[in-house]
Amino acid sequence: RRGVAGSIGYGLRTLGGMLTPYSEYRYTGGEYGGARQVAGVKFADGERLDLRLFSERRVSARGETRSRLAVELRRRF
Repeated sequence: RRGVAGSIGYGLRTLGGMLTPYSEYRYTGGEYGGARQVAGVKFADGERLDLRLFSERRVSARGETRSRLAVELRRRF
């Protein structure tokens, strides 16, 4: 199976951490392939806190589409 993937983003120092708007795209060919598109923003304050707010859209090779809006929070102790 062949495919292509790409990611783009940039960082801004703010609120004692790094704020990064980003976008990702992944395409895989074949019978079970499909496309995945993600757009969102990440915030990291170094090594303790990671926060992501993003929208994701997946399209399967059969044409089925699934979308979601998500928030992920990771805290390290």
